[in-house]
Amino acid sequence: MTVFRAFWSDDRGSLTVEFVLWVPVLLIWLMASIAWFDAWLARNQAAKVAYTVSDILSRQEEVTGGFLMQIDTLQRGLLTRADGAAAMRLSSIQRTSTGHEVRWSCSNAPSLQPLTDGNLPTADLPDMATLETIVLTELAVPWSGFDWAVGLGALTWTYRVPSRPRFTPMLAMIGDC
Repeated sequence: MTVFRAFWSDDRGSLTVEFVLWVPVLLIWLMASIAWFDAWLARNQAAKVAYTVSDILSRQEEVTGGFLMQIDTLQRGLLTRADGAAAMRLSSIQRTSTGHEVRWSCSNAPSLQPLTDGNLPTADLPDMATLETIVLTELAVPWSGFDWAVGLGALTWTYRVPSRPRFTPMLAMIGDC
């Protein structure tokens, strides 16, 4: 019994035991924090780019295919974390007396085909008066996470930003996309 009591009261090496128990927990917490912060950063960057492109388009009176190529170049330059894999679709949508109609739609990736009247996401559109138009900016940005760390695998941040043209009733497309 005294041997057991002596063993139980001996506190030599207790710091080593605490170190061995807590270091894995702290390392996992650190890796999870880095992974979640990186995901949050990529998500916020994608949102800012979507709103920036939408704001630029809302200030235009007309656009051309060359201008949209410059917007695509701008979008790729701003999305530093996406490695050029982001997909963007820009569309002009008008409310008619019978529903919504797509005036024009351009896309830079096969994953986001140009909109048609048949595949229009009417649930995501704001309330509009008859003959009012909006410019719909859609951005899909892939993010490859740290699956080994916290289960954050590959995600795609998707944003749909409708905006009304500011200086004209409808944003006109001159030529083709």
